[in-house]
Amino acid sequence: MSAVEPDAPAQGEPPATAAAQDDGMTWWYRLMCRLAGVLGGISCAIAGLWNCVTINPLNIAAGVFMM
Repeated sequence: MSAVEPDAPAQGEPPATAAAQDDGMTWWYRLMCRLAGVLGGISCAIAGLWNCVTINPLNIAAGVFMM
């Protein structure tokens, strides 16, 4: 190949864009994992806020860290 031509994939090798998009996860599993992450983050923030409503400085620091 010359230096002007782009590198072509090897024979039988799928294009890079198809490999990046297809990771073997179904749409409902990807949605469920995203929903679990969002709900876990929201519940951690609420628990951190509730933990800050104390006088103990370690609890306040832990609550700030959770938020």
